Amino acid sequence: MMYEAGSKELRKGRFSSGEVSYFVTICSYKRNNISGITAFEAIRNAFGWLEANSYIKLFCFILMPDHIHAVFQLTGDKNLSEVVSNFKISVFKQLQCKIESSKFWQ
Repeated sequence: MMYEAGSKELRKGRFSSGEVSYFVTICSYKRNNISGITAFEAIRNAFGWLEANSYIKLFCFILMPDHIHAVFQLTGDKNLSEVVSNFKISVFKQLQCKIESSKFWQ
């Protein structure tokens, strides 16, 4: 059976655990270049907020031209999907006045 990208069917059976570390890759919308000091600061702030609110323990992240790699452990009551969603929303809100599109993440 074929699934469309972003289909909820792909997430069936997934679960999150605070006992493991996650390596997450988050791509920009249409693989646009997101590197730069402003994007880096927004990303750092978003991860800082997640840590300060005890949702994750961040081990490291790296900003590439069109995506982010991050390694972290869940520490709060949010699952992996909620943490990634909160991260994406936070970065988008910080950069919204600086980008022309209504989409920032893939």
